Amino acid sequence: MLNQLEVEKLIASVPKSSSPEDHRAAASIAIGVRDDKSLADIIKYYGINKDTAVKWWTFFGFDSNVKLEKKKRSNKSSTIETYIKAHLGDTVSSADIIEACEISTPTFYNFMNANRGHFKRVNRGLYTIVDPIQERKEAKNV
Repeated sequence: MLNQLEVEKLIASVPKSSSPEDHRAAASIAIGVRDDKSLADIIKYYGINKDTAVKWWTFFGFDSNVKLEKKKRSNKSSTIETYIKAHLGDTVSSADIIEACEISTPTFYNFMNANRGHFKRVNRGLYTIVDPIQERKEAKNV
């Protein structure tokens, strides 16, 4: 996150020979970073061209310091599903999954409630990860 003085220095570093659209894009990038927005959010919010935004993003040197994308719901779900497939049969705590998948606690509990077949409760906060399809087959055979 930048302060106002740093934003003004970044904007002043834009070459005078740049087009007005370039100046607007550069200022938008600097102000967006100050407001802790991702590159995608800055492009949407200020309505600037993606190529121009990426040009000024790298010109200011933000490629590694500032997040580029927010995690979306589908990405979070697929991350949890990948973790579950890799840890079938393991007993894990909710905190282990939250930390490994880099998600929030409410996100995990929403996923768990929507996919109860993947988890068997062992103790408070401890779950055994199971394959729901295999569990159903075993239940039919008994």
